[in-house]
Amino acid sequence: MNEDIENIIKVRHQGIKVLITGAAGFIGSNILNYLSRNYPFMHLVALDTFGANKFHLGSFKNIELRPNIEVLCMDLSKRDNLKYLESNYKFDYIFHLGAISDTTCTDVELLMATNYTSFALLLELASTHRAKLIYASSAAVYGKTSAPNTVGQGEIPENIYGFSKLAMDNDIRRLNSSNVVGIRIFNAYGKGEYFKRNTASMILQLGMQAINKGEVKLFESGDQRRDFVYIDDIVQGFLKAMAPEAQGVYNLATGTNASFNDILDALKSYLGDFKVTYIPNPYPFFQDATMADNTCFIPNYKPAFDIKAGISAYIPDIKTYAAYQKLGI
Repeated sequence: MNEDIENIIKVRHQGIKVLITGAAGFIGSNILNYLSRNYPFMHLVALDTFGANKFHLGSFKNIELRPNIEVLCMDLSKRDNLKYLESNYKFDYIFHLGAISDTTCTDVELLMATNYTSFALLLELASTHRAKLIYASSAAVYGKTSAPNTVGQGEIPENIYGFSKLAMDNDIRRLNSSNVVGIRIFNAYGKGEYFKRNTASMILQLGMQAINKGEVKLFESGDQRRDFVYIDDIVQGFLKAMAPEAQGVYNLATGTNASFNDILDALKSYLGDFKVTYIPNPYPFFQDATMADNTCFIPNYKPAFDIKAGISAYIPDIKTYAAYQKLGI
């Protein structure tokens, strides 16, 4: 992962400037923190709304402030803010993670303004700066389509969030730009997702329930399967997308899937036994199974964490977040 970025930097010879939107969120903060730790010569602009609406699922606590990070509080759906960025910066890369990612959000106007309008404005910014734009799409574009999920097939979203992401993907297909990459993230989990609250991964939610209550509640019958992708693999995927050969829309996942019951078994191996109660599923759009078609992965991306390795790496953070929850943090 480092070697890929180093090769890009050697070609450029100048300090690279990177904009990261949604920088206080789960994935945005992990990309930001990784770059700031490993590349202190990069100028990193961390942009976020920091709780401007009730669907904001990040926290400034996720950001590891270092001298090479500049923080901006800004709503990118407003054109005046775009003009400010155009006039005051010259970005080489833009990682766009800012979005309303709550699939239960029914405020169409707010969600489309936050997700789609801001993306359209960032396309303008990337074009003006001749920057490479790498943005977060989602496996939600596939809706309830049968797995494996293939880019360009079965793109039938079941909610507004998935629709907004598919609209973004379709825009770059029409543009056919070599300088824009869309990354369809599957079921993400790992450090930094605590502030997603009820929309955090089932892995974190079940782990905290097991620790704090000794009982977990799971939709009947726990056989739903997901392609769970660990945060370190997600960061790797976004950095691979910086390479010139990466262009268009890709899946980002493991190419395998695990059931919620498999998660329970893995958690029990680290946390000990706990009670499991199965409850009715109230969500008609809930997918039975997701699994990425690995022929649609980003060039040179290879996931390093299967579900067992990912949960093993995540256990210390799950315990920390369970303590936060108990303290009401």
